[in-house]
Order: sequence, then C-alpha cells, then structure tokens
Amino acid sequence: EAAFDALLKSDSVNHVAEIRRVDGVSRLVIDGEISAPVVYKAKHGATGAVETFAGQKLDGSDVRLMVKEIRLGGTPQWPGYWTPEGFDAKGAVQELKNAMRLAPKSLFLVALRCTAYPEFTEKEHPEESWRNADGSPVYGTGGSCVATYSSSGVLDPKTRKWPWPSYASKVYRSAVKSCIRALVAELKAQGLDKRIVGIHTCGYHDGQFTAPYTDYSEPAKAAYLDYIRSPNCLSTNYAFVAKQAGFFAQEEFAREFKRALGKPAVAVRWCESALSPKRTGALDITSFVQSDVIDVIVTQPNYMQRRPAMPTGCSLPLASFHLHGKMLWNEFDLRTWGAFES
Repeated sequence: EAAFDALLKSDSVNHVAEIRRVDGVSRLVIDGEISAPVVYKAKHGATGAVETFAGQKLDGSDVRLMVKEIRLGGTPQWPGYWTPEGFDAKGAVQELKNAMRLAPKSLFLVALRCTAYPEFTEKEHPEESWRNADGSPVYGTGGSCVATYSSSGVLDPKTRKWPWPSYASKVYRSAVKSCIRALVAELKAQGLDKRIVGIHTCGYHDGQFTAPYTDYSEPAKAAYLDYIRSPNCLSTNYAFVAKQAGFFAQEEFAREFKRALGKPAVAVRWCESALSPKRTGALDITSFVQSDVIDVIVTQPNYMQRRPAMPTGCSLPLASFHLHGKMLWNEFDLRTWGAFES
C-alpha cells in the first residue's frame, strides 16, 4: 500500500473521461485521446481473489478502464457500507483502493449498487416502499423481487425478503445522494479521485433498475403527475412512466456524482435488454438519448439464444445514439468470463 501511495502521489494527472462526437460518431475520450470503449468488470462485482486477479491480468493492456463495485445498502446476503448506523465512507474507499493497488495502470469507474438496507423501508420509511396495484409492498432480496411473500413462519435470514423502496421516492434518492457525496469527499481526501473517471449505477432487480411490477406507491403517483406536466413528457400512460422511474433515479445519482467529483466523467447505467419483449425491458431510450448526464447504457447478452451481447440482440437505435453523443457498451457474457478465469 505504501508503494501504491507513492505511485499515486507521483501521478500529477487528474484523469478525465467523456463521450464526444467525432465525425458524427460517439467516441470514448480519455485524457484527450480516443480510447477503446472496453471495460473490465468482475462477475457481478465479486470481491473474490479470482475475479480481482483476472482483472489484474488486463492491467496495462488496451483495456484501460476497470469497474469496481461498491454496494451501499448492506443486506443479509451481501454486506454493504450503508446501514441504519450510517454510511462507512472510509470502508468503501478502502475497498476501491485495494482494487486500484492490484491494477495501478488502470483508471476506474465506481459501480454504485444503489440499494438501501432492509430497515430503510421495514422500519424507517415504510411509506416510501414500492407498491403493487392492490397496495401491498413489492418484496425482494438484494437481487430480485418475488411475486408473493408471506410473513408467517421462520425464514432463513440469508433469504429474508423486505419491501423495496420506490424508485420515485425522494427520501430514498436523497439518502443515496448523501452517500455519494460522502464517498467522493473521502476519495478526494485520500487523493484517489484522480484515478476515478466515471460512475456506473446499478440497483434493484438483477442490479439493473428495471421494473417487473408497476409501482403504485404514493411517491410514484406524485412523480407521474410531475412528469406529465413537464416539457419532456413523452406519454401519459402510467405504466410507461412508472417504468422509467429507475432511469430518472440514476440520472439524479450520476448528476450528484459528477457534481461532487468536479471534472468530466462518464456516467454508465445498466438496463435489461432494451426494447425486448420482456416485461422488464427498458422503455427509456428516448429519455436516455436526451439525458444531460447519462452517457452510456450497458445491456445484457441475448440470454434466450446464448449469444454474446450483440446490438442485434437488443434492437437498439444506434444511429440515434451517435446523433445524440451516446454509446452502447455490451455486457460480456458472464460464462465466457468464467472460462477466461479458469
């Protein structure tokens, strides 16, 4: 760690990344140079040595960017740094620093898993929870939500399910932004911000902020009224608007991160197979290309036919992406990474 601190101190460059249109084509530009839009991210942000050292093998190659995931809300399944006692910014930054030490030639995007700890909706803010049409809470774990849930009986704490917060909840969004400010402040205090060039937001339902159930909570209804009154309104269909709430939350989080970081940075968001026939398919493409803060979307592979994540599997309007200076980055098939690691 001392050797890395000395290396960091000797690096006088405050590295930056952005998406620019070059001859009508969207390009990733790092420190003023066009770079390959290739990013290494360990499987599901795992912290195990296998995934971490697989990334180390790429350090110094043409893969210049790496993503390190930091989970905010701690759960029985996946420990995090945000608990009812507060946000452990120092612990989160130490995990980032450990990843940087193993790949000292790389620049990093911070993947923020913007989940809340279970008590946030169970005890502190039950009125901010995601609701079904009948008013019942949408329950889930740290990964996926479920159609039904019974509170009777004894459940294994590791599989315990809790109400998820509404994507539209201002209380939830404000709390996450507070964590972001604390995280960036600690990065700056340790001089690590110079190696951070972006944010990759992820959250509920397989980490992708998708909406398998339409949200009928009070925060969602209020957000709907605000949306249809806004000049950016695309539709008055309630389900369509509710499904975009996750994207709007990611916009807020990315904007707060960029503002706190205080330099050009790339904002990346996960989405689930945009324009696919699945209920969870993204419906926010127009909002994305018009966004002033989200630069890149990352889509899943075509899971039905087990092909790599090709644009044809997502049916994305790539010409529009270039027109608006946006990019698509493909999520590389996780099973291929498994073969690479072994």
